[in-house]
Amino acid sequence: MDIQINPNPRKQTIKRKQANTDVMIQNTWILLVIAWVIYLIPIPGTSYIASVLVLGGFIMTVVTLAKGKTQQGIIQLLSIFLITPIFCFLGMIIFWTFVNKSIELNSINSKSIQNAVIKDYNREINKIKKLEHKVYQPRITKNIKKDEKKDIVYLKYIVHLKDGGKVECSKLDRKGDSIKLTSQSGLLMDVDLFKVEKIEKFETVNNKTNISSWTPGNKG
Repeated sequence: MDIQINPNPRKQTIKRKQANTDVMIQNTWILLVIAWVIYLIPIPGTSYIASVLVLGGFIMTVVTLAKGKTQQGIIQLLSIFLITPIFCFLGMIIFWTFVNKSIELNSINSKSIQNAVIKDYNREINKIKKLEHKVYQPRITKNIKKDEKKDIVYLKYIVHLKDGGKVECSKLDRKGDSIKLTSQSGLLMDVDLFKVEKIEKFETVNNKTNISSWTPGNKG
């Protein structure tokens, strides 16, 4: 006759709780490692995500301590308070290094920009002069004497705003505390003086371009 002995239900409950606690300890470590890795990603906002994960790991560690796993809980608490700031600091260094490198790659010398503007402007002026020479040459030869020379002047203004924008125009007039801008197409625009950082003037006379700049307070 076989005799079956039923296992002690109390021991089974204790083993089940211990297994659940071990799983929670393992999940806490996984959560902390993921948070530490996210700290090192140089993307804005990742530090907040990592901080939320660390907070979740801290709560799980407190639960582990409450269930009697003192040694594992203390180790995880020390990891949260000692290792997490290190990864946070390293993440800040990586992020600012990435930002500085991006700024260096995207920065352009202001002189090269100015030379490019002058080159493009002179090219457009030459196209206009060639077109005028083809269209208006017979009329000009009748009205101008052979020995008389007439300078052709082209003006262009670039108004730099304090918010980083800029406006190109062919004519500007100051009226009180504002500047009236007129584009080549005849479009009018009023700009307040306190919004203007500086004004650049490009004056081309016989294919020679002179550049001058001033602030509204220095020149009316």
